[in-house]
Amino acid sequence: MIDIEDYRPIIMKAVWKFHADYDLPLDELEGIGILTFYEIQATYDPAVAAFSTYLHNQLMSRFWAFLPRYYRELPHDRIWFESKEDPNAESGYKKHDFKQILRRLSADTREVVNIILNTPSEILEIFPDTPNRYMRGAIKRYLLKTGWHPDSITTAFREIRQTINDY
Repeated sequence: MIDIEDYRPIIMKAVWKFHADYDLPLDELEGIGILTFYEIQATYDPAVAAFSTYLHNQLMSRFWAFLPRYYRELPHDRIWFESKEDPNAESGYKKHDFKQILRRLSADTREVVNIILNTPSEILEIFPDTPNRYMRGAIKRYLLKTGWHPDSITTAFREIRQTINDY
């Protein structure tokens, strides 16, 4: 049996990273981390990777899956983006109302953002171990199946990326 105390530093390092980067609640992340540790022991194959590597990859995957669920529970008008555009602000950052940013997007791009923010948790739970980098492809495949033109999808993703980079 693998002892959790041997791997607690790996769990807590991942917890603190996500807490610092995304302001997620520590207790939630620690709970996910500990639960992940116990759940993955049954699926661990020593021939594939060291347990610490497998644990780290699983933690990252589950934390990334938790991120949209957590933010989806917040009212959208309470979500703020910060940028370094206002040097006179107390923190050196300027706050941008999420709804104002959405209003500036094209209708297609707003629909893609809506799909991302309002994905049912049942769908997210189908892919608990999917790394974040594959989710864009999954969204693209979904949009293609629902009749979107590939150029419209590319344009929407480009507009999202540009809007985020602008802020």
